[in-house]
Amino acid sequence: MKNIILYILLHLSAILFCQKEKFDFVAAYSLTYPINKVKNDEQFLLFMNSKKNMSYFIGTNNYVLDSLKRTGKVKNDDVMGQLKYNSAFNEEVINQSGNLIVLENIIGKKYTYNEVPNIRWTILNDRKPYNDTTIRKAECFAFGRKWTAWYAEDLTLNFFPYKFTGLPGLVYILYDDNQNYYFKLTQFKRKNREVLIPDSKKISKVTKAKLNTIRYNTNVYGTVQVVSFETAKERKEWIDKAKEIYNNSPRLDLE
Repeated sequence: MKNIILYILLHLSAILFCQKEKFDFVAAYSLTYPINKVKNDEQFLLFMNSKKNMSYFIGTNNYVLDSLKRTGKVKNDDVMGQLKYNSAFNEEVINQSGNLIVLENIIGKKYTYNEVPNIRWTILNDRKPYNDTTIRKAECFAFGRKWTAWYAEDLTLNFFPYKFTGLPGLVYILYDDNQNYYFKLTQFKRKNREVLIPDSKKISKVTKAKLNTIRYNTNVYGTVQVVSFETAKERKEWIDKAKEIYNNSPRLDLE
C-alpha cells in the first residue's frame, strides 16, 4: 500500500511541477562530443513559440524519459529502465527573449537558476549554401570557449540550441574552436503542438555557482557515502579518481 501511495505522489509531483506551453516550430539537433577522447553523439529538441519569442531546449533522452515517467511506463524506482535513456547533459533551457531559465536534474532532483548571457557575436561575411538555404558565419566567446555558428539569414527565428542567444536567424551549425562539441540541425518544421515544460516557480532555485557546487559534490563525494573503505588512503584514492572523472566529463559550459 505504501508503495502505491509513493508512486501516486511521485506521479502527481511530476505533473504538478510542469506547465503546458504551445509551440509553433520544432527543431532537432545532433551533438557530437568526447568522452575519454571517444566521440559520442546525442539528440536534442528545440521547441519554439515565435509569437512569444520563447523556446524550450531539452535532450531527446530526457524528454522521452520524462514522458514515460509521467505516464507510468517507467517507474521512478526503475533504475535499469531509466539507464536506457541516460544523458551526458541534463540541462534544460527555457529562453524568453534572451532571459534564460536553466534547469538541471541531479540524482533525481531538479534545480534552476536564471541567466542572461551577454554574448557578443562577430558576424562575418562568409556565406555558403546549405541544403535549401544559405547560411552565414558568426563567432563569439561564451561559456569558457570560442564558438563558431552558421545561421540562416532568411529564417529570422532567433532561436538557438543550449544557452546561446543574440543572432538574427536560426542556427544550423554550432561548434567550439576545437570542434569537440558540434551541434548540427537535423530537422526543422512548422508544427503546432502543446508541450509540458517545467514550472520553474515550483523547483528549487539556486545560483549558478551553487548549482555547480551541488553537481561537483554529488559526483565526487556522493558515492563515498555508500562505499566502505578499509583505510583513509583507499578513500582518498577513490575521491581523487572521482575528481578526475568529473573534470574530464563532457560540459558545454565551463564557467
